Amino acid sequence: MCCDGDRPYVIGVTILITFLYSCFWIGAAVPWLWHTTTVGLLNIVLFSTIVGMTLFNYYLAVTTDPGAPPPDWIPPGATPEELQKARALAADSLFQKRAVYCTQCERFRPKRAFHCRVCKRCRLKMEHHCPFINNCVGHFNHKPFVLFLFYASVGLAYEVVVISIRIFDAVTTNSPPDASFLVTIIAFVTSFPVCSGVAFLFFHQTWSVIRRNTTGMEDSERSWAEYDARQQLRNYVWPHDRGVRANFEETLGPLSLLWFCPTRPVDRNGQPSDGLRWQAIAVNPRNGSETYVYEV
Repeated sequence: MCCDGDRPYVIGVTILITFLYSCFWIGAAVPWLWHTTTVGLLNIVLFSTIVGMTLFNYYLAVTTDPGAPPPDWIPPGATPEELQKARALAADSLFQKRAVYCTQCERFRPKRAFHCRVCKRCRLKMEHHCPFINNCVGHFNHKPFVLFLFYASVGLAYEVVVISIRIFDAVTTNSPPDASFLVTIIAFVTSFPVCSGVAFLFFHQTWSVIRRNTTGMEDSERSWAEYDARQQLRNYVWPHDRGVRANFEETLGPLSLLWFCPTRPVDRNGQPSDGLRWQAIAVNPRNGSETYVYEV
């Protein structure tokens, strides 16, 4: 966690998940248990598993340190003159975001690291600061954050469908409304807009961030570079966009069977990733050919 000011958001999200899960039990699970149907029991187990994965990944997104550059880190191979020039460049406000030296932390930072004004620290591969997890989304907690959005979207959509069926059955059979039916109505009114919002965030993370391998902090930088390239009638290649499959593997891991499990970040060789070095595309200016290199 970064600060106490965002803790109410974390408490609110936890209460909301607990409330919607309780509504599922009152509106659907209890009637299923009452009639002891096999389908009902399977639905209870499946939904409870989804909620458990949602809470577990949320806990990891909140409590996992997104990562920060080591205090003594400097760009490998840099000369004293180059380091001094980097410090001078960072003093210019126009270049502070892209500079390799952070004037707030007074230390060097690797590529894709940015300074968070809320956490007051540089974060490795910083995506954005999220008040709902009271933490930055960065290198070490990006995957559990995405999985939290995924399982929350699936669980909310699941609950909306089940509750809709429950309401439809109650209306078509002219059943008298009771307390559980009123709770079901409240759950539907709550879960439908929340499901839409969370699903939108998950779509944004998978389509705009992971698929393009462009964090929220890098998005404006990429947009300006692509705009400049169009103005000069030339092609621009975002160095970290190595193809959809490779981009997904960078965040979710090289083994697709483990994409839905909250594992620690690893590189394409299965080795633990420290967030200091990134594989990027290098374009040969002579023939336009592309090769993969490690960027530091």
